[in-house]
Amino acid sequence: MPPCFWVMRWTLNVHPNTLRYRVRKAVALSGISVDDPDQRLVAMLRLRLAVNGGPVAEAPFPAR
Repeated sequence: MPPCFWVMRWTLNVHPNTLRYRVRKAVALSGISVDDPDQRLVAMLRLRLAVNGGPVAEAPFPAR
């Protein structure tokens, strides 16, 4: 397992098998590939928007 797996496992305070199961379940339900960095980025942005209730209030990057 990659090092980030163990960090997630300790952060979430779950058994490694539970984390593996939940990741497999999330992949099956969402259809995203966790091996594709572009799909992971889109999923992270969609989750952030869902949690924050809409678009980000401030621009994430300063204007040039």
